[in-house]
Order: sequence, then C-alpha cells, then structure tokens
Amino acid sequence: MQFKSIGGNWYTLIIRDDCTRWTRVFFLKHKSDAAAAFEPYLADYRAETVPCEVFVARTDGGGEFQGQFAEVCRRYGIKQEFTPPNTPKYNGVAERALGLLADSALASRIQAKEMFPDAPVSPGLWAEAISCACHQMNCTATTGNPGHKSPYELFHAIGCLMWLLFTRPDIALPLNKLQKIAHSPTERMWNALVRIMSYLNETKDLGITYVRGSGLDLDVFVDSSYADSTVDRRSTTGLAVTVGGTVVCASTKTQPVTAQSTTEAEYIAAGEGLKEALRG
Repeated sequence: MQFKSIGGNWYTLIIRDDCTRWTRVFFLKHKSDAAAAFEPYLADYRAETVPCEVFVARTDGGGEFQGQFAEVCRRYGIKQEFTPPNTPKYNGVAERALGLLADSALASRIQAKEMFPDAPVSPGLWAEAISCACHQMNCTATTGNPGHKSPYELFHAIGCLMWLLFTRPDIALPLNKLQKIAHSPTERMWNALVRIMSYLNETKDLGITYVRGSGLDLDVFVDSSYADSTVDRRSTTGLAVTVGGTVVCASTKTQPVTAQSTTEAEYIAAGEGLKEALRG
C-alpha cells in the first residue's frame, strides 16, 4: 500500500481455502513477516474441531514465500506449489479474491463518506476497510461452493456442531463421518449437515440430566466398528463414561493404527476406555 495503516503495516497477506473459499487477511509490516502470519493461521485451522487440514500452499515465486515460509511448510508437511512468473491466472482463486477485496474496500471508503459525512477518511484506514470487505465476502454466497453456500456456512458448520457434543453425544458418530470428507465438500455433505441440524431442532428438549443423589458409580462403555474407513481401513472407537448413570464424557474417534482383526479393534477401544476411566 502507498500509505501506512494506523497499525503500522504496509502489506496485506491473503490466504484463501480452495474448497470452501473461506478467506483470511493478515497485515504485515514487512513482506518477510508472511511466515509469521501463516503459522498462526495453521494453528487456528489445524485444531481438532476444524474439518479440514492444509495440504498444499500455492503462491507466486516471491521471496516472502521462500526461506522461513518454506520452513513452516516443511514442518507441517505442506506441499508448496509455485505459479510461473507473470501468470496470475494459475492462482486465480487467490488473485480474484485480492481484486474483490481491493474493489470492495475502496467502495466502502467512498460510501462511508457519503453515508456518514463526519466519518474519518484517513488513508491509514485501508486495513480496516479490507478487514470489513473480507468479512462481507465470507458471508456472501458464491457459485464456487455446493448449493451456492457462503464460505462461512460451509467452513464453520461442522465446527459449530462440534461444540454441541458436550451435551449431545448422540451426534458424535455422524459428525465423525462428515469430518473425514469435509476436505472436499459436496452437496451431499451439506444435505447431511442440514439433516443433523433438523434432528437437533426437533429434539432440542433432549440433553444430559444430572440427578442429585444418584451416586458416584463410574461406568465406562466402549465399542468399535472394524475397518469402516474407506480410505485407510482404520476402525472407529466409540466410548461413553457415566457417573451415577449420567454421561460425563463421550467421544467417537478414528483409531490411530489399522487393526488386523475385530478383536484387535475391540482391544484398542478397551484401552481408550481404560485411559478415560483412569483420567476420571
């Protein structure tokens, strides 16, 4: 940018998820700070409740994407792809987002003066204008997503439902299945999410009830499904821990290793249940 932002930044880094079109912007004081911004991004979106991980980072061949940035990619097992010089069309998803954000930010600054004559028009507010434009773009429907869903709907739907697992463990298994295919969202996946939301709406009076005087008896229930993953044939462990007959912990997760038999899968599940009981 030609002007320094009020935060002392000169550059904008745009990171866009190719599957959902979810976009984040980071403001940098130096181009070399790209790696320092990319690593917190990975920390945010590699959390357990987030549906997809980063496998490929496609950038131009700028120096800011070498050195420290490349080291971050190697550390997290991310493949780097570089576009040829002077060919922005090979990274059209990001380049298009950059153009939309710049145009939207400029329009908002112009309209702000028309709508609010007393609004500040300092050139240093360009970072705030871009942040606002980014939020608006994430909440806008796009033809690049199944069913023309907005990036916000598609990216955060599973993450929001994960928070309900504390009181609604009955949706743990379908969410576990959807997480495995969320890296490539489809209309079928979205329909499955809508069905889960409809189920929750129809059963919103259900939940976990704690009864006074029910005792402190600890029970652990475990089970496993053998080789149900169509990708790597790993099994799934399901467990529930109850105290006084009330569920206090429940989870459904893919087993870390590929079991060679149903017996081995059950033993792995029993081990997970034992660890939960000891932690309790």
